[in-house]
Amino acid sequence: MTLAAKPTRTRLPGGSHITAGGTPGARPHGLRPGEAGAGKGAMTSRQRLLALLRGEPVDRCGVFTFYFDGFNHPRLGDESGCAELVKLIDAEAEIMLRWQPRAEGNIYLSASPEVSESEDRRVEQDHTVIRITIHTPRGDLHSLCVRHEGVATTWKVEHLLKSDEDVERFLSMPYVRPRVEGDDFAQAVARIGERGLVTFGIADPICHVADLFEFGEFTVRAWREPATIRRLMDAMAPRVNDWLDGVLALGVRGAVVRLIGPEYASEPYLSPKLFRELVTEYDLSLARKIHDAGCYLQVHSHGRLANILDAVLELEPDILEPVEGPPSGDITMAELAQRVGRKCVLMGNLEPRDLELGEAEEVERLVLEIMASAAGRARLIVAPTDNPISLPLSPIYARNYHRWIETALEWSGSYDWS
Repeated sequence: MTLAAKPTRTRLPGGSHITAGGTPGARPHGLRPGEAGAGKGAMTSRQRLLALLRGEPVDRCGVFTFYFDGFNHPRLGDESGCAELVKLIDAEAEIMLRWQPRAEGNIYLSASPEVSESEDRRVEQDHTVIRITIHTPRGDLHSLCVRHEGVATTWKVEHLLKSDEDVERFLSMPYVRPRVEGDDFAQAVARIGERGLVTFGIADPICHVADLFEFGEFTVRAWREPATIRRLMDAMAPRVNDWLDGVLALGVRGAVVRLIGPEYASEPYLSPKLFRELVTEYDLSLARKIHDAGCYLQVHSHGRLANILDAVLELEPDILEPVEGPPSGDITMAELAQRVGRKCVLMGNLEPRDLELGEAEEVERLVLEIMASAAGRARLIVAPTDNPISLPLSPIYARNYHRWIETALEWSGSYDWS
């Protein structure tokens, strides 16, 4: 048996290229003749993002680092190996500046005086242990988190709900609508200016409910005790909608609203039927409010998309991310672009493991493949599917991060995004 050699990309004089093993002079799908290497374009990042969101012509696809930038993390450039990388990102990539409204009380989106919360922290060697106790009318609920120094993840090692009694304790918490505050939205818009747009996140009902349990227990209950999950969902849905109403009432317009939670109901955990019941049905009201306010809906869902894609598209997202390909997901960028077309922007598809472990030439090939798969078919923002989990970046990660951005900037204007 003869194994085919791995395709390699060869740059030709004048900027054109061929794929080794293919036809000399062949061009990837969507590449504009005579425009290879014309990447940066003339639009500002704000203009480009708005045009992408509205389905208008752009000079190139978007290039986004998922909030890994100096605008969202002003001291990121001080980290070892990040100074030049942050300069490149802040100057050339699209930026979405995170803004966070505030709500009084805010114990599961309630301002009830009958519910209180206490926290105990202790430092043990290289990590911090955080024990949270919520005092409800029917007794206390406890959770335990661990946060390691230098790692951008908090691990929840004990969840709030561990029994039927805990479910009843949680449901005993009375709901009082909290006052939402955030008078600095206009300042955030002014700060980002032409470099991008302002964004904020909202956890949907299933995000709140799934996170109450250890995830395995949540999935078992969703299959075997749907009535219990529905009770919790019905308790959280009005709170989430009220919170969003409060934010939008502040005069928030033109923001990108990142909806977090749908992935909890994706395959292989739950079925497409349950996804529609627990995500689409509950999130439609949120999607409508976001659009009615003149904002843009960004749906976040890691993992498999193929069998839930139609249910996701019923929400009419403006952006779908992080669109992971196999093996993390179950649909390629080419297949996704074909099915979605120009209904929304596809954002992501570049896996962090390839940045952490891959060769620079392989990273370049992957970025070109992402762009070629979407060009002429779908609206695209190239981005990693997640942020680096820890700092400082390894030399390989930093090198590959530079390489993917430079490749995207150099070549994205060479494709047809009309």
